[in-house]
Amino acid sequence: MVWVRLLRISSSRTTPWFVIGDFNELTGNHEKRGGKLRHASSFLAFNGMIQDCGFLEFPYLGDFLSWRGWRDKKPIRCRLDRALGNEDWHDLFPDTVTEYLPMVVSDHKPLVVSIGAKRPRGRRSFIFDRRWVGKEGLMDAISHGWDGAPDQGSTNFVDRLANCRRERKAEVPIGRDTIEDLKRQLDVAQADDASPPSVIPELTDRLREAYQDEEVYWYLKSRNRWMRVGDKNTKYFHAQTKQRQARNQITGLYDKHNVWSTEDAAICNTAVSYFEDLFTSINPDILRTP
Repeated sequence: MVWVRLLRISSSRTTPWFVIGDFNELTGNHEKRGGKLRHASSFLAFNGMIQDCGFLEFPYLGDFLSWRGWRDKKPIRCRLDRALGNEDWHDLFPDTVTEYLPMVVSDHKPLVVSIGAKRPRGRRSFIFDRRWVGKEGLMDAISHGWDGAPDQGSTNFVDRLANCRRERKAEVPIGRDTIEDLKRQLDVAQADDASPPSVIPELTDRLREAYQDEEVYWYLKSRNRWMRVGDKNTKYFHAQTKQRQARNQITGLYDKHNVWSTEDAAICNTAVSYFEDLFTSINPDILRTP
């Protein structure tokens, strides 16, 4: 079966990859219009393949119901065609976009993928990192960061928050680097017969705590509130974060002259123009959503 072959390919790949084409399957009844509803269990195999391969959807343009046919003399439309990429692909080409073109000759819509490399990111918003809670030195770092160093004596609220973040990061590193460092220390201690009995349990506890901190971090970024912290699904949370970033990405906008723009400057001007018109109009209901 195709899904088994894709899983086999996925297990041997360590590089970015993506697949595109007619999968002849849906992820759920929300991807069809018309016809009888299918039982939820009929989608398990396809969804399982997507999750096990680490595939994520791309943002798309156009109507994703890519196939049209007839069942019992009634029209039915389904999303049988799609493009999927693994997490490494999304990291390398985060601006990848799929577009469903008009159906002309075939009963399937052509699917075109535009591969986009990374764009420079703007200033990120501050989000409190729950991994800091309960850590030694947290309050001292916040106090020092809020008051500001001699060369950073800004009274700006955002700058003060950024100072607190820098202070905390400089004092106690958190994340994958900490995990890898603790793993190296644990390997050395386990290979050294002269290590005191207390060293290995201490390193093991610190490593377990670091893994828990990492899971909390990706849980917060994924915003998947229906899964509780502690389910050991860091990889899942990480994939959900990438999927949300792809879904929330603005790839382009139509301006008031119905011209499609994908350049950053043009997108910014279109958005500004729309809201300027919206807040200066005496009848904003007549404005069309961009």
